[in-house]
Parts: sequence; C-alpha cells; structure tokens
Amino acid sequence: MKINVPIAFLNIVINWYSKMNVMVRWNNSLSDVLRVRSVRQGGVLSPYLFNVYADVFINNIVTRGRGCHVKQTCMACVMYADDLLLLSASLAGLQELLDVFILTSSDLCLTFNEAKSHCLVIGPHCHTHLADVFLGEKSLNWARSIKYLGMELMTGSSFDTD
Repeated sequence: MKINVPIAFLNIVINWYSKMNVMVRWNNSLSDVLRVRSVRQGGVLSPYLFNVYADVFINNIVTRGRGCHVKQTCMACVMYADDLLLLSASLAGLQELLDVFILTSSDLCLTFNEAKSHCLVIGPHCHTHLADVFLGEKSLNWARSIKYLGMELMTGSSFDTD
C-alpha cells in the first residue's frame, strides 16, 4: 500500500497466497496437506514481490545520504539478488545504515544472519582498530577480506580485489 499498488491487486495476491497448500509425494505416498507460509521460490510473481522488498530496503538506506559519495551521487548500497553491501564513509554513518536496515527488516518481518555479515575498511584508516558496529544487538566482525559475488574484496588503503 505504501508504494501505491492498487488495492484490488493486493487483495488478489493476498487471497491467492493465503490459500496455498502443498503435499509432498514420496514414492507412492502423499504427505498431509501443508500450508505454504511464504512466497514460492520459482513462482511467477516471486521476482516481482522480492523486488518490492528490495526496493523498500534500498530506498530507506539511500534516503539517509550516509553512503560514500562519488561526485554528487550517494552510493549507500550495492545489491544483487539477496546479497547486499552497505557503503559508508564513516563508522557513525555505517551504524546508522545498519540501524535503518534492522528497522526496515523488522517492518518487513525478515531476519538476517549476523554470522554471515562482516565489515571491511578501505582507506587510510585500514590498519586502525575500529569500534564495534552492531546489526541489532549483535556486533559484526571486522574482516581482512570478504567474498561478494565471486570477488574477494580486501582491506587496504585503496579499493582492490582478488
């Protein structure tokens, strides 16, 4: 509703998804009916519905203006499918983006695995001990390198990949 999707369309989607059930076939046996409580992976609408969620995240993050600025453009996040990078020029800015991220995910009833989330420093302070940043109540680990979309991003005084 916040993105002005027609209410008639929302009612159709809600009705459709609220009535989805599945059964599992194993050899010649069928399981009991199981209620589907999430969007089906591989469903025709699934990519579009995912994009609605992703758009909410991206807009909430970018509107803060706390990312890294390239000329006059704020680069606060890079997202490909469900892989997200948050970019900030300061520790306080990064924490603000993480807080927005947590609030947005809570609004959307999503949870994230902080064990798969890491921080990386690129720039003149790359060898300085930095304060903890938090994803919710959990502190994130500072890493020397991280893998993102098959590339290894590494801590250093300038941006570098392997």
